[in-house]
This record gives sequence, structure tokens and C-alpha cells, in this order.
Amino acid sequence: MRKSNTTGRSEVDPESDVLWKDATLDRIAIDYDTVVFEVVESTGRRVQLTCRGYIGFQWLAVWDEMVIDRATFVRRHELLDSCIRDIHRRFPATIPRSGSPARNKNDFRVLEILLDDGATILVAAAEFSALAP
Repeated sequence: MRKSNTTGRSEVDPESDVLWKDATLDRIAIDYDTVVFEVVESTGRRVQLTCRGYIGFQWLAVWDEMVIDRATFVRRHELLDSCIRDIHRRFPATIPRSGSPARNKNDFRVLEILLDDGATILVAAAEFSALAP
């Protein structure tokens, strides 16, 4: 489903409307509330994927390859379990409100991006959205 916005780009479903296979990871940006991936699909279309309200990010054994083999979104993952366990350890009585409205929803999924060279990028976040031309 596409919705237009003021930038001339349309919102697309990151699970079904992004051609992950053979896309190239062009850029990653991380700030307080978001992890943003910019990918170039094999068709040449540029897609910006935003992960809001993230509670964990992992990318181990980066070497050379930035070509994506596949991306999946899951509700259960070891990274998510680890993040939630650590948050509860740090705030045993009550978890305080965050400055992130998305994070405060306390409903997370994990995006798992597998690169062609075997490296895996993981993001545990509350919201995932994508923009494309």
C-alpha cells in the first residue's frame, strides 16, 4: 500500500514492497530514536527504511560485502530477548517512560538483514516504515 508524502516519495510496506534480494546497503544512520537504512534495489530504486523506537542494534563481522541476500521481520529473536532482559535488569521495579513515543508502545519486532557474505544486521524496534520514489 502506498501513501504519498511531501517529499515526493511514497510510503511502502518494508516487508512486502521492498525488493531485498540483491539490493545494496548504501548507508546506515543511527540517532536517539531511529536506525535508518538506505538501500538500492537491484532495479535501481532507492528505498529508505526507518526503524523507530529501537532497543537494540547488532552488526558483527563486517568485512566487505554490502549486497543483501534477504531481510525478514520476526516477533521472537535472541536479540530482542536479550534487550528486554537487560532493560528489566536495569529497571527492576518499573521501566520508566522513554523520550521515544514508539519505544513506549513496548511492542517490538526484529529486522534481520543477511548479507551475501554471511554477515547479519539486526535491529529490534517498535516501528518499521519505508519510503521510495
